[in-house]
Amino acid sequence: MEAEQVRVTFHPSGRAALVPRGMSLLEAAARAGVFIDSPCGGAGTCGKCRVTVVPAGSRGSSEDEGSQQYLACRMAAMEDVEVELLDPSRGGQPRVLLDGETGAERPGPVAQRPGAVAPATGGDGIPGPKRSRNRTGPERLRNERPWDPSVKLRRFSLPEPDRDDAIPDVARFRRAVGNVELTIAQAREVSAFLRTNSWAGTAVTGYGRLLSLTEDSKPERVYGVAFDLGTTTVAATLVRLDRPVESGGSAAACMNSQVSFGHDVITRISRVMDDSDNLARMRSAAVETCNALIEELVSREGISPEAIYDVSVAGNAAMQQILCGMDPSALGCLPFVQAFDGALRGAAGELGLRVHPRARVFVFPQVGGFVGGDTTAGLVGVGFVRRAGTSLYIDIGTNGEIVLKHGEKMLAASTAAGPALEGARIVEGMRGSPGAIEHVRLQDGEVSLGVIGDERPSGICGSGLIEVLSELLTSGILGRNGKLRSPDECGPEVLPALRRRLTQRDGRTVFVLVTAEESATRRPICLWQKDVSELQLAIAAIRAGTETILRKAGVSLADLDEVLLAGGFGSFVQREHALRVGLLPPVEAAKIRSMGNTALQGAKDALLSEEAQREAEELRDAIEHIDLSLDPGFNDLYAEFMVFPEIATPAPAGRP
Repeated sequence: MEAEQVRVTFHPSGRAALVPRGMSLLEAAARAGVFIDSPCGGAGTCGKCRVTVVPAGSRGSSEDEGSQQYLACRMAAMEDVEVELLDPSRGGQPRVLLDGETGAERPGPVAQRPGAVAPATGGDGIPGPKRSRNRTGPERLRNERPWDPSVKLRRFSLPEPDRDDAIPDVARFRRAVGNVELTIAQAREVSAFLRTNSWAGTAVTGYGRLLSLTEDSKPERVYGVAFDLGTTTVAATLVRLDRPVESGGSAAACMNSQVSFGHDVITRISRVMDDSDNLARMRSAAVETCNALIEELVSREGISPEAIYDVSVAGNAAMQQILCGMDPSALGCLPFVQAFDGALRGAAGELGLRVHPRARVFVFPQVGGFVGGDTTAGLVGVGFVRRAGTSLYIDIGTNGEIVLKHGEKMLAASTAAGPALEGARIVEGMRGSPGAIEHVRLQDGEVSLGVIGDERPSGICGSGLIEVLSELLTSGILGRNGKLRSPDECGPEVLPALRRRLTQRDGRTVFVLVTAEESATRRPICLWQKDVSELQLAIAAIRAGTETILRKAGVSLADLDEVLLAGGFGSFVQREHALRVGLLPPVEAAKIRSMGNTALQGAKDALLSEEAQREAEELRDAIEHIDLSLDPGFNDLYAEFMVFPEIATPAPAGRP
């Protein structure tokens, strides 16, 4: 019996969803496409998902004066209700990097002063004409693979059988389109089709199978859709498979509906370990998200979902396994064991994807531990095996994936950086969505900010956190040990205007970035000592993982020819600041390249070239996986990199 449904409407966006009675408001928000910050994954401990709730139809009337505040993760929807986000600026969709995009050309920070219009800035945050940040991305090896999709459209016109060519109908068909596998029903279909359509038509074949057969008078457009199945967001791109197309194809992205189960993969794995029924719920959420993107893409292109014959999926190990209905629990305890390693190929319908009934799906191979299909796809996307010299690939997120190529040797590892770099566990942290501070400068005693969407700031995201650490270190406000200095502890190089931003809240020293009057939340936005500690843990994990791989391969920093930064964080963080806080190994800044959404690019490559799929399989076999949890030197390096790098002499705060 189908569960009774109730309608939940979220304001101020007005988005609504019909959900089963008893579903949490947090899960209902994910279904409605509304992002409610909940770093604890619905455990009721972070308090960031607080909302007000009134019965449907009573919002704005005298009846809602008695409305109460609840945690969205703890409140069940038992009737039609209207939900008001207490912090609507945090309810927007996070910024998602689509393939071919990079943060290299985004404007830098601008001065935020009450009632003042912020000046135009260059890429380095200095007022003046817009300039590049001296980045080289997005960069990849293009046009080196032949256009050779697994799914092909084949038009055929066959000679009728005669005494000199009396071969069977199916053999005649295969002679034209290739030795495709046919079921009994398809063999019957082929024979009847040939004899009723003058031996001519159009076939779509893929992965050695016949996918469709139509009259030649009805030529088909054949498409594939590539997914970057991220923990927080899912990106997709639609590509033509029946002919080479120069453009990148239509792309879209949205929140992964699984966020209601937790911000990070560890939380979601724990949810499955606590209740096995959550696996089916999470899988359903992921499929629902993918289908929503498919619907958006085909609507935009003006085609039917049945025009999609091929699907590729790149995600981390947990996301891929959950999508395929495989229990990820073994990834939640030592040793971290994956459910599969080689690529998975099968019917897209098995996953519940609403595409052509005979469409196929390619799920990327996984290297080991948490080095999953998104890493393999990313390496395909940057042409990793064909890059000259010694290359270091780093995808920074909740789990940082690191891959080194040195000669014929390739090593990979994943390190648990935690969610701090994505704004979680940070007092005023948030995802990279409108209202998030993404750039910070200390100039002439002033705090200058860059805010996504040019809105009033409501929190700070990962790139902004790295930049404020860098600026505070360089100014002398933050010590190398990670301690925020009180005004009395600051040296003479710290200008009085910045000293005044160091204040006490709840008995702790904080640095005020935005006053209550300037913020969208009407609360001050501060960097807390707790925030610094969380960021130190994340930075040390990434840096220690990188150093472990370099040492195992016998590679020095001087040997590195390039450091490739993948994903959204790597594209929006400025390399000078990442170097200053020790997130990246100390190499020349010119060697660091931002590569954009490499996983989505690799997933698209897999649709357009069978060689790309083979390359992904070969990478899986060629890469040696390093389990950092078993490495005796990793913990020592981790402790070493908890201390921020040294610089010669702090420059006066407000330097040009």
